Formats: sequence, structure tokens, C-alpha cells
Amino acid sequence: MKRYLKILTSLILFGSLSALAVTVNEIIVKSTTSEIIPDGMIKANMTLQSGDEFTPEQLSLDIKTLYLTKQFDDIEAKVEPAAAGKVNILLNVKPRARVSSVIFHGNDMISSSRLQQTLTQKTGEPLDEKLLTDDLQELYDLYHKKGYNDTVINQQVIKNEESNDTEILYNIDEKARYKTKEIEIIGNTVFSDRQLQKLMKTDVSFWGRIFPVGFFNETELKNDLDKIKQIYWNSGYLDFKIDNIERNFNSEANKIYLAIYVLEGLQYYVGETRLSGNLEFNTDTLESLLSLKSNEIFKIDYERRDIEIITDKYNQVGYLDCYVYADRIIDSKNKNVTINFIINEGKSSSIRDINISGNKVTKDYVIRRELKIYPGDLSDSRKINSSKSSLLNLGYFNKVDIIPVSTDDPEQKDLNIKVNEKLTGQLLFGAGFSSTDSILGTIEIAQSNFDIKNYPTFKGGGQRFRLRAKLGSSRRDFVLSFTEPWLNDKPLRLDYELWRRETSSNRNYDQDSSGTSVNITRKLKKRFWRQSFGYRLEDIDINDIDLDFSNEFLRKEEGSELVSALTLGFIRDRRDRVILTSSGSRLSIRTELQSEVIGSYTNLYKLIATGDKYIPIFKQTVLKLSGEIAQAVRVSGNQIRIFDRYFAGGANSIRGFKERDAGPVDSANGEPVGGRSMMLASAEMTGPIYEETIFWSLFVDSGSVWEKSAGWNFSELNVGLGAGLRLFLPIGAIQLDYGWPVVREFDHLRNGGRFHFNLGYNF
Repeated sequence: MKRYLKILTSLILFGSLSALAVTVNEIIVKSTTSEIIPDGMIKANMTLQSGDEFTPEQLSLDIKTLYLTKQFDDIEAKVEPAAAGKVNILLNVKPRARVSSVIFHGNDMISSSRLQQTLTQKTGEPLDEKLLTDDLQELYDLYHKKGYNDTVINQQVIKNEESNDTEILYNIDEKARYKTKEIEIIGNTVFSDRQLQKLMKTDVSFWGRIFPVGFFNETELKNDLDKIKQIYWNSGYLDFKIDNIERNFNSEANKIYLAIYVLEGLQYYVGETRLSGNLEFNTDTLESLLSLKSNEIFKIDYERRDIEIITDKYNQVGYLDCYVYADRIIDSKNKNVTINFIINEGKSSSIRDINISGNKVTKDYVIRRELKIYPGDLSDSRKINSSKSSLLNLGYFNKVDIIPVSTDDPEQKDLNIKVNEKLTGQLLFGAGFSSTDSILGTIEIAQSNFDIKNYPTFKGGGQRFRLRAKLGSSRRDFVLSFTEPWLNDKPLRLDYELWRRETSSNRNYDQDSSGTSVNITRKLKKRFWRQSFGYRLEDIDINDIDLDFSNEFLRKEEGSELVSALTLGFIRDRRDRVILTSSGSRLSIRTELQSEVIGSYTNLYKLIATGDKYIPIFKQTVLKLSGEIAQAVRVSGNQIRIFDRYFAGGANSIRGFKERDAGPVDSANGEPVGGRSMMLASAEMTGPIYEETIFWSLFVDSGSVWEKSAGWNFSELNVGLGAGLRLFLPIGAIQLDYGWPVVREFDHLRNGGRFHFNLGYNF
């Protein structure tokens, strides 16, 4: 309030100048503290500049803008006459205190560096009271998450008025943590103990006896009790409540025993549903959308869904301010409940302006082209939410807020889009070891928000650039790739790649290739579907072949050939997320045509179809079903060379078998030579051992490769089964699997299990 009173006072003082055409001579900035304020920072956030016509209104707006930077506690403006027809603007600013240091005391169980990572308020930045409040809560959440429920954190802000520096001190009193030893639920008859405990994250875990997991967490328990309440409310038990919770601690063993007492109450049915306040849509139209039906068991999820459906129906025609709530009238005698949906429609509106802020690097047009809603459109919340998802999926922003703002016209709204950018460049040095490629080092320079025209930063244009080298004992790869997601300002993605690859991995010969490819992808009208067209030109050389291969292999495979191929693909992707997918599916169909007409060594076509289905089971356990079928068919010309054939076996196809071994082999030495048709299928169940860091895995893999182009035979599938661990760490991902071949359909395949591993580190 004090700030805006000063602005109002300034308007009165400067009002007399509004009748005169005066220009700004100079803007003078002075700090009320010892801190030096760069003039450039001030002027960059002001519209008024030297030489501009002065208006009090614009000065007032500029002062508001400066306050919005959150760099200043106080701004006082004065206007003084200068030369004839000119004025000087004097700004006396009081900069916000800056955080000079953050210190932790008493934290023995969690390191200071880990606590520092949790904080939003960083050293060197202006002090923000809201961030301090949020940081304190984040620290408590971290301690609670790790089981230190009774920890006390005292936050002190120590200001130095002379230097304008601030020290933030956290005094932490850490308490003991307990592992959950037993959970007893008392009073439940509708659902068994097992059914209710399956809902709970609070658990008596076998892994908790071995690993530092399974600690009791009050916040988790509260959420678990809400889940129990929801399952009862979804079965009509509106009177259900948690009557009491007993927590018995064993301080010596650091164990806790829980007893949860419940009162189930009566089960209610839906008597009738009513609607009131609806003018835009008639009652019959809205009632046809409802999930709650008379004489059926009341379900709280159905009620919420109906509220969302009614709200969404209004949102689609511009009623962003529509508010719907359910008034329940309970009849205990007849065990039914009447639901009255009360609708406050508000007014329908359209979008006037779209304002974007927070994008210091990303160009405005990169953001605007991802939007699904434009000025003049109805204020449809579905398009607004879809726009937010599109912006987050770019990977450029930590956070995206899209806020509809009322204007002076009740039938129009502005959309304020505020983004919080994150670093998009990467310089990566990596090392790894795998059962496929042995020791492997990686050097990579990448920028996911690249701009080829923006010299010298080359950032902000929404393109992607990557230069990568992989060097190992059996592999050398050099790859340059570039992606333009909006070719010629149209929603067409262009992918270009240039490479040199040399490998002898899991083969008794060397395969060297140099090539380039270009691919264009477009979204189809059918939701979730994409279509791609591409061309690949590659020179492939097979050399340094071991002499124990058959003469036929040496005669047909040694030497180099030119591959010239056209590709066509279709992808449908409905996964909820790319990493740690928990639900959804992905289907890919890809064809390739090589022809002597366009310079290839032969005439052939390939077809590869792959599919993945993710099914959530319970408690973050996911079943993944995968399948792949492929064939290569020679139409005419030379025989299909080994680099165009398919291989199976190993870490990425049939675990328990040697890499590339589950298929045809050379007659002389039994080495894999690949086939022209392939079939793979896999079922894998994964579940968490520790949060989203350590996972267990159980799998069954099957498949084979056949010599002929249409040689698929279900009776000749090799099968492997096994178990493994998945570790997702800040320094990289680790995959450990052990598989056993339980069905072997080729004579050369050997018995006995096989260990598959892939260790990748970023440093």
C-alpha cells in the first residue's frame, strides 16, 4: 500500500507537466544503501528513456514494473526541470537485501549440500519472504520423507543494515526415526485388512529390514488414511470415519506399531440427482452426462467426475468462471442421498490478448507456436491446459503457469503465460561398461533450445543440436544431429544426422559405416499419431573378417556397399511419460525401401512393427508387455547383406542368451550371421524398492530369427526368464539382469544362465 501511495503522490506532483510537451533529458539512479545499482538494469525495465516524451502515467507504469522485478523494497521518483523543455528523472531506490550465505547447524543425518539443493532462495539473490517460507516447508518435507518426523527446524534471518547483506541460519534439532513393524486395522468388515493395506504407502516391508527404507512418515500415514476413506466413500459409506490411531513406539529398537480404529457406518444409495442454476444448457443435456444414477451405490469419484464434466461442458463455450458444487441431502432412515448440483455459470468470454513473461532466452514465437488457443478464441480451458502441457513437454521450462485474467470487458479475458526457464545446454563427459560394448567413454555437447541464427549464443530458437563421440574398446561413434521442430514455420519436424561408426562389438569382423539421414515428421489429425518420411545414404564396409568363417561368408560379405533407402513410419504414443512409464502404450510401424534406381546395392524392403503396453498393477508396480516383428524381403538384385539382417539375443532382446546368438549361424564357425525375419515378445514386471531410485524386475523374453523372409514359426521361439535391478541415480542409470534360457530352439545355443549389465556414469 505504501508503494502505491507514493506512486499516487508522484502523479499529483507531476500532473502539471502533463499539459506540457516535455522530453526526458536524463534518468539518474541513486541507491539508499551502500550497494551499487547498475543503471542498465533499471533502464532495461523502463519504457521511458532519454529523449522520450515524458508522461506521469508512463513513469507510474515503469515504477510498477520495477517493483515487479522483486529487486527493490522502495522506489522514490522525483522530476526536476533541466534544459528548456526537458526534465531529469531522479530515482532513489532501496534495493532488497541480498542473501550472502545459508548456514545449517545440527544436521548430522542429512548433508548440508543435500539440504541446499532443496532451497529455492539462493545466495546472491534478493531476499524473498515467500521463498523463505516455502524453503522451510521443503526442509520439513525432506526430513519427514526420510522418516525424521519429530525434527524441529528454526529459521533465522540475520540482516546487516550497513552492507544490505542477509545471512540465513537453520538450526536443526534432528530426532530419531522409526521403522513400521506392524499395522493393525480394527473395526473393518466391508474390506479385509489386506485390501486396505494394499492402498497404503505406509508398509511393513521386507526390503525395509535390509535397506534404509520403510521409515514411518506421518504425512504418508495421513495420505493413507485419506485413501482408506476414499475407498469407503466410493462404496457408499458416507458415515465412515477414522475413530482413533494408536502409535506405540519401541525406542530401543526404533520400531513403531500402528493400530487404526475405523467406524464404517451405513451404506447409501443415490436417491436422485438435481441441477440448479443452469441457463446455458438445459437440464436434460446436463443430466445425460452424469455418472451418478438413481438407485445405484453412491460413489464419491462419480460425484467429482460429474462436477468436472459439468464444469468442462461450460468451459468449452467460454465460461471459465463457472463454479459447480454438490449439495448432499442424506436420508439415514432410507439409506439414500440426494445430490443437488448447484451451478454458478458466470459469463462466457473470449481471449483478448496473450501476454508472455519470464522467457529471457526462449523467443516469444517458440512459445506462441506451441499454443492451442489464440486471441479471438473462446476461453476454452481444455485448450489452455493442452497449451500448458505442450510448453512443459518442450523441456525448456521448470514451470509454466497460464492464468486467465479478467479485463474491463466481462466478455473478454487475457491469458498471462509465465514461464520459469531451466538450463538447456549440456556438456557431458561419460564413462560406462556394458555386456554389449565393454568399456565405453562419451563426450557430448548438446543444446535442446538451439538457434542456428542467433550468433554467438545459439540459444532460444527451439531447435535441437547434438555433437557426440563414443569411444570404446570395441566401438567408435561420431554423430552430429540437428532438429528443426517447425520447418518453414509449419508443424513439420526436420531431423538431420551425420555419422561415422566403427564397431567390432560381439562379432568376429569389423563393420564401419559413414552416412547421413534426413527425416520429416508430422502430426496426423488422429490424436496421438505421427507420420514420418525419410532418406538414408550410408556407405558400409565389412572388413578384418576372421579366417575361420566359411568361404561363402567371406565371398558374399567382405567389402563395402552403398545403402540408399527411403523410409516411411507411423507412431502412436500414449505413454504417460517417457522415463519410468507407468501406463499407456506405444506403437511403431516402420518401412524401408532400398533400390538400385536410387543408388542402393540391391532392391529390398523392410517392415518393422513394435508395440509396448504398460499396465499399472499395484503400489507403483507396472507390467510391461512388448512385441516386435520384422522382415527383410529381397525384390531383385544382390543378396541381402549381413548389415541389413536381424539379430536377437542379449540384453536388449532375449535375456539369458548370448548377444546376437538366437538365430542362424555360419556353417564353419557357428558365428551369428543374422536372418531375414524376426519375432520378439517380452513380459516384464517392475516395482519400486526405494522411491523412484531402486526397482526390482522379473521378466520373460522370447523370440527367434529365421533365415527366410517369412520364416516366423511360433513353435521355434527361444525363451529366457530372469530377474534384475534398475537403479536411477543422479550420476547415471544402472541395469542389472540375470537370465536363464529355458527353451532353446537352435542346436548351437548353450545351456546356463547369463548376466547382462549396463552401467553408465555421467561426471
